[in-house]
Amino acid sequence: MGLAWGSFTAASATALAATGRFMFPNVLNEPPQQFKIGFPDEYAPGVDERWKNRFGIWVVRTPSDIVQEAGGFYALISVCTHLGCTPNWLSAELKFKCPCHGRGFR
Repeated sequence: MGLAWGSFTAASATALAATGRFMFPNVLNEPPQQFKIGFPDEYAPGVDERWKNRFGIWVVRTPSDIVQEAGGFYALISVCTHLGCTPNWLSAELKFKCPCHGRGFR
């Protein structure tokens, strides 16, 4: 009878642990949705990678000759939509390249 109760207790503890693990996701601290990255004068035209590790974005400033007035700003998420890897910015080729599947994006 003791073996039966021991087995029941072990199975119940395992099920409870699995349920608890399911209820709490891997990421408990999500990055903020809004944050300050400085003033526009601090960014030269092109891709800036200084926020890639902290907030998971690249800041892209388009030159004023492409967009009227003072140029435009874009924030791109630094995660590949295909496999979830972090692509690298290749400034010589002017494109992002994913190390997982080798695809390049301009």
